[in-house]
Amino acid sequence: MTKRILVIDDDKQLRKLLKDILSKASYDAETAANAFQALEILADNHFDLVLMDLMMPSMDGYELFSILREDAATKNIPVIAVTALDDPRNKERIREIGFFAHVAKPFEMEELMAIVKKALAT
Repeated sequence: MTKRILVIDDDKQLRKLLKDILSKASYDAETAANAFQALEILADNHFDLVLMDLMMPSMDGYELFSILREDAATKNIPVIAVTALDDPRNKERIREIGFFAHVAKPFEMEELMAIVKKALAT
């Protein structure tokens, strides 16, 4: 069964790049441009993994993560923070609140794909 991954980022080019890379790796990838669009997609679809930016307009990734953890349908989906927020305080917060992992932008595709595989194996 093909693993489904939702990519949430307000950067259109990055969404397309990640979708293309994940698709080439035989994953079924969908994208959302913001947290509200992501919540609509998640309400109607099952995903095995979420890749999420933290700095988005209207609702940031931390708030979206909190909503996902409160919903029985999404609370167990591993979430990887893919963000330019690379200072130690943010890394610590990401770990503390329960993200599966943190990948700093810009990132190496091999690193990201290794973390994706690890998240999907859990």
